[in-house]
Amino acid sequence: LLHPYILSQISPFFRLISDHIRSQTNSITFETELITMHEELSLPLQNPLYAGVVVVGGGLAGLAAAAYAARSGRTVTLFEKASQPGGRAMTNHRAGFSMNLGAHALYYQAEAGEVLRELGVPYSGKEPPSLFALSGDKLHKLPLSPLTLLRSTLLDAPAKLEMSRVLAAVMLANTQSLQRMSLQEWLEQHVRHSQLRALLLMIARLTTYTNAPELLSATLFIDIMRKAPKVLYLDGGWQTLVDGLRQAALDAGARIVTGARVVAVEHEERVQGVQGV
Repeated sequence: LLHPYILSQISPFFRLISDHIRSQTNSITFETELITMHEELSLPLQNPLYAGVVVVGGGLAGLAAAAYAARSGRTVTLFEKASQPGGRAMTNHRAGFSMNLGAHALYYQAEAGEVLRELGVPYSGKEPPSLFALSGDKLHKLPLSPLTLLRSTLLDAPAKLEMSRVLAAVMLANTQSLQRMSLQEWLEQHVRHSQLRALLLMIARLTTYTNAPELLSATLFIDIMRKAPKVLYLDGGWQTLVDGLRQAALDAGARIVTGARVVAVEHEERVQGVQGV
């Protein structure tokens, strides 16, 4: 049983989902056959009681999981509690404007871009010409390179000096030894200047869509700082990815059931099914 959390649209989790599907073809994930549901749940399926794979949640990760599993030849049913799939990747269109509910920029050179290419999901967009930070009532260009660091008006001289040391530490860090360290712990060890710490926390929130440095992996943040992946602001918003992944899952043979909230997983030694309301 695959249960992608609705916030798992962050790029590395795309790869986690697809790698799991590729490597677990003989595991319990694909052995469950019976889907037990409460009588209140009406499923518009030809054969609603049986599926080789059940995906709970129709966000980006759930749709990608369903597409990969169906492409592997499995019988796949995806349950989404909302009236339409997408989760926090949905886009609302109002008065000619597209407003993303959650994430707003796609790291197309990272894992998400690779998964979208594998599944044949088209998208287009533009890279932002410059990145700025708002401090007080002034905009400052983000110091993301040695040259912009020297010219930046966002940091004072001591913070700039410390940032040069921090960037060196990022490039030299042994990420294997940091697997169990949080970003918060890493910052406490390497960053003393409060202004610089605030900037790095802002970059972490911006690049990972996560405001929990005590839980965020230091390794993930360091990898992002090293790679400095480029982003796209998508034409039509993230809904284009939702629609593309939904179509990829359907084309592969997956069944998508909306308005079906799964509340429990029935299991003993192995998964027996799911219950919904």
